Amino acid sequence: TDGQTSSVTAKIVDQAGNASKEVSGSIDVDLTASDAPVITQVTDNQYGGIQDGKNVLGIDDGLTNDSTPTFKGTAEPGATIVLKNGNDIINKDIIIEADSNGNWEFTPKTPLAEGVYNVTAIATDKAGNDSKPSNVATITVDLHSETPVITEIVDNVAGGVVNGDVKGGLTNDNTPTLKGTAEPFATVEIKIDGRGSYKFENGEVISNWTAVADKDGNWEFATPKLSDGHHNFEAQATDKAGNNSQPSALVSIDVDTTAGAPKVMITADKDDNSILTAT
Repeated sequence: TDGQTSSVTAKIVDQAGNASKEVSGSIDVDLTASDAPVITQVTDNQYGGIQDGKNVLGIDDGLTNDSTPTFKGTAEPGATIVLKNGNDIINKDIIIEADSNGNWEFTPKTPLAEGVYNVTAIATDKAGNDSKPSNVATITVDLHSETPVITEIVDNVAGGVVNGDVKGGLTNDNTPTLKGTAEPFATVEIKIDGRGSYKFENGEVISNWTAVADKDGNWEFATPKLSDGHHNFEAQATDKAGNNSQPSALVSIDVDTTAGAPKVMITADKDDNSILTAT
């Protein structure tokens, strides 16, 4: 009967009638599948991600820049766990076994490719009974960030190209607005003449010159006050998963906010009337 322990006694009698000593033992009968395992967390172990060392489940579709995250969960003690993404076995040829407290964990040896994974776990107990699938653990592996583009440098000051694109040209606006594109929701860091502006906050160095791309990937940044002269701009993006892009192409402007002093030249008294003509 399922769940009971049965005692068994056996001896061997050969064809000549000789009998061996009896041996006895017990058999535990287990015909019931174990409870479905639970995937409790998927830990991002990659530095620079938004969830460094934390559980990514349930946050932004499990977004992670870690291609070898750690899956953790619970099951019947001693059960063997198989992790599947659809029909693909993630822990192929690697045994995952729940410990005496029913806890288990697994870190892939082969990095996961970019994409969405809907992972379930199935437990097989010591008697060979398979459980029902676990909860679905959804993660999105993202390993690259798109390179941003500075599309415009907008002059906002009267007297010049007001509200126009002065990228690569002359402007009388020493606080122009940079506009561009990047991966949606990426944080875009701006560098001016090869330098950034930074602060130290909560143990991290954080840029002061940043913009966040909207859902369509558009961003803008009003520059700090620039000196007259030539200035170069560059952008680099960090996406929500924590991946850093390549730097954008350099763009430039020439700032001129100072009018030169006029020169007066007396040319002639053309009408001989003591009124001089000047240019």
